[in-house]
Amino acid sequence: MGLNGVSRRTVLGAAVVLGLTGCGRAEWYPSDVTPEEFTLRALIREKNRTVARYETALAEGAGPEDLLRPILERHLAHLDSLVEALPEDSSPASAAPEEGEPAALPTEVLDLAELTALESAAASARVDRALAVADAGLAQLISGIGACEAGHAYLLGRHGEDRG
Repeated sequence: MGLNGVSRRTVLGAAVVLGLTGCGRAEWYPSDVTPEEFTLRALIREKNRTVARYETALAEGAGPEDLLRPILERHLAHLDSLVEALPEDSSPASAAPEEGEPAALPTEVLDLAELTALESAAASARVDRALAVADAGLAQLISGIGACEAGHAYLLGRHGEDRG
């Protein structure tokens, strides 16, 4: 028995019940933005960096345009979809870099192997991102983007093997 005749098990059980009932409500979230908006902002920042990488690769001739251009266009479509998914009272400009992230977009040229690694890493990160949101539609959007990125990695890797 604990204090005043209440068992420790009862106190822990009550704490769990209180925690479960309070965690799902937005007013308990300790931030100005919801987890969904936080995830969207992070994905928008990632997509902006990826778009910059492909634009640089195309400008520098780091790979075949007929391969890189369609991938860039799909990334731009992903970016549009992510921006559209932001809440109405949020602006895409609010997807500014977090503290510790580089403010400028990357400018170094990546070769096909590096772009393949970039796409593979992005695709594998999407599962965690999709699990971080409660909205099923948003989770589906994130998962679809991840599937597309996995396809990009496959195409880039296959092209690299054909050349090697």
